[in-house]
Amino acid sequence: MSSFHRFEEYNKRKYDYNNLLRALPKLPEPDALLDKIVDGCRDVMYKCAVLDQLHDEIPFFFRTNEPWGGVGARRAPCRAKSRKLRTPLPPTPPNPQDLYASPPILVATRRISQAAWDSMIAQPQVYYDAEGKKHKLTTDQDSMEPIIDDQLKAINELYMTIRNMRATALNEERAMRDTTQETMAKTISAIQSSLEEMSSQLTHGQAHSRECEKQRRSQDVDMAHGSDMEVEEPELSADEVKALEYTRRTLLAKIHVLGIRIHSLEQEKPCQIREYISGVDKKEETTMRCTFCGHRGKHYSDSCPRIRDSARRKTLLKRQHRCEICLEVGCMADSRCSKYWNRCFHCNRMGHHSAICDWPEKAEKIEDEIRETLGELRKAKKVSVICRRLGIREDL
Repeated sequence: MSSFHRFEEYNKRKYDYNNLLRALPKLPEPDALLDKIVDGCRDVMYKCAVLDQLHDEIPFFFRTNEPWGGVGARRAPCRAKSRKLRTPLPPTPPNPQDLYASPPILVATRRISQAAWDSMIAQPQVYYDAEGKKHKLTTDQDSMEPIIDDQLKAINELYMTIRNMRATALNEERAMRDTTQETMAKTISAIQSSLEEMSSQLTHGQAHSRECEKQRRSQDVDMAHGSDMEVEEPELSADEVKALEYTRRTLLAKIHVLGIRIHSLEQEKPCQIREYISGVDKKEETTMRCTFCGHRGKHYSDSCPRIRDSARRKTLLKRQHRCEICLEVGCMADSRCSKYWNRCFHCNRMGHHSAICDWPEKAEKIEDEIRETLGELRKAKKVSVICRRLGIREDL
């Protein structure tokens, strides 16, 4: 082959080589790539630890004999963990040229030698599990890929189990609520019918009593004045006594139903209502700004009196690109968040700040229902007046 042909072959291969280089995606620097792989492996192992916790907690829901309301507090954290585990697990990238596919390309393009990369990836790494314990971290591709595949399958199975349990619990709650409401509706309807019947009997009895009173007064007028006959107090007629006794029993039944309703509402109350208290506890917090209204040192964000609705607060956080856990701008709300392990003051769950928890609003609605029911109960307890008129013992 002549030198001219060799030169042409060289130019052709150089042209192909340059085209290949231009076709390659933008690759990170070796140090940055190693950091991404290590972070991804740590995230995988953390999710594996959370999954192990779920495997330990799930059997409780199969063994417990508690009613739906009793297990609700333990069911909610498990469901929250399951939702977090449904996110894609790095380092399983959508593009095979990322992460583990990138080192061979870096070596082929001579941005790093194979020996240097092997030395970097072999450096000892550690991670912390869901309980904060320290463990040795493996970053080997052949070890991580089977772990990811196994955990993804386990996550899907566990998620379906929790979802089925949630559906069963909701059906039980709905059936229990429907039964209770139906029973109360029938009882109240019976009370109303009884009161209407009692009102009719009272009207008839009072008319009869007035007629008897007129006849008695007419007889008294005809009698001689100055008689020593003892005048007796008019007594209730038999119909009136019967009607009042019937009223007493009916109102006692209503009081019993209202008492059951109040007890049921108190059991459903998830937490205490949110308090809107002014001031801060620590001196260094006097310059702290409220996330929602912007005032400094007047109150904590959870106690902001200007924006009280949790839905509006969440919308404001989203609009300002703030984290729902620490309320800071730009935080990704993952395990690197400074308050990731903090639990909500109201519901004792992780994954959100106390300021956006919706449980206090549910508790406030239940408090309003309890106050209304107590008002009805106070009215119903006027049966004590009837008991005194009848001269019978009150059994309230």
